[in-house]
Parts: sequence; structure tokens; C-alpha cells
Amino acid sequence: MMTWPGTGQANASLVIHSGQELLTFARGDAYALLRGYIAGQGETDWQSQQCLLEQLLTRFISQQDLQLAAMKGSFTLLLATANPTRLMIFQNVVGNTFTYYRSSPDGLQFSNQLAELGKANPVLNQQALPAYFIYRFSPGRETLFQGVHRLLPGEQLLYEDDELRVETRQTYADLASANQITRIPDAIESVESAMSEISRDQVNRYPGASGLLSGGVDSSYIQAHWNLAWQVSGKTNQIGRAHV
Repeated sequence: MMTWPGTGQANASLVIHSGQELLTFARGDAYALLRGYIAGQGETDWQSQQCLLEQLLTRFISQQDLQLAAMKGSFTLLLATANPTRLMIFQNVVGNTFTYYRSSPDGLQFSNQLAELGKANPVLNQQALPAYFIYRFSPGRETLFQGVHRLLPGEQLLYEDDELRVETRQTYADLASANQITRIPDAIESVESAMSEISRDQVNRYPGASGLLSGGVDSSYIQAHWNLAWQVSGKTNQIGRAHV
């Protein structure tokens, strides 16, 4: 769990650690974090993504428009500055990780693990319990813990001057409009093209990886694209395997 201090804090600091799915960058008292990858603006290798992350942080520091809705890929982006105290988290509509957050006297607390925020505020959200027991899922921004919310796909969180604002910046309709999808055959072709591009990117990013899938129709579809991408990339000596 991370806490971003409000303006009442003397020293704002954010400690973040890189991992296989996490890129970080720091410049003085400014920080950037990228989980996943951003496509459509150049190469998707780690070095190119690191350069893009630096560019986005520079634009955030100068408060330029980041054009988040135009970014493709699957990612969650965090940008923060300590002076002035500003923090932004954006998850695009196909981002594959959750971000949970809550306001506290110390500032904004956030994490990709709901349990961590639940420990900090172990009060059950009584309104969300019925939906959870019926659907095994709490809909919308609500979670099982009172005061803890979920950032939805396409939403941007901005914490500035001790004020929290959450707004929708990207929708599925935006993606359809950008790709001029008006017919079912066009939608199918768009999905095929997107899956091929994603599979090629992932094969290049994770050499030697294989698929650990459920064996369902969706998994078979993903595996077929993965295998084709692997052959196109020249790595025909290792073919991903689906495990039932």
C-alpha cells in the first residue's frame, strides 16, 4: 500500500519498486509508474516504454495535456509531484489490474490489493454485501470496505490540494469510434488485428514464456494468436502450451 501525503505534510515521498510488469522513474521529487504497456506511440520494448514514461512525467510536471484517451495498450499510469503536491492515476479501458483507494488524514492511500486497504480501515460496507453474496463481485466503484473505492477502467484519479477528483477519460465507445467500427465484420476484424498486435508485443517482451490457460474457447483463441506470433517472431523452437 502507498500513501501520498496531503499538503499538510512537510515532506512528501513515494517509494515504488520495479518488477517484470512495473516500470518506474523518478526525477527529484517527481515520480512515475507504469504497470502494463502503452502501445500506438512507438515501440513497446522496455527501453522505449521507459522513454515514454519520462516524457509523460515531464508533461505532467508542466501540467500539459497528456491525451490519455488517445493512448492504446493495457496499462495503469501513475504520475506524481511533491511540490506542488499532485498525484494522478489513470487506468485505460483495457487495463488488467485493479487500483483501490481511500482518503485518510495522512493523504490518499492506494494499492492494487484490496486487503491492504481493508486492514487500514476494517469496516465492512453493508450496502455492497448483498451484491457480493449474489454475484461474488461488488459492482462499480464500491468495495467490501467502507470508504475504499475501486478505480474503474477508463477513469482518472487526481489528488491535488487535499482534494480528490475522479472522472471518466476513456470509454469503450471512444475505442469503437476511433477505429470506425460500425458493422459486426469490422468489429471481428478489429479484434483479430488487436489480438495479433498484442500477441506479437508480448512474445517480444517475454521470450521463453508459455501460456497457462483454462482450455476454454477464449483461451484457445488467445493461444492460437500466441502461437502465430511466436512463429512470426522467429522463435519457432519454443511454442507456447495451453494447460487444461
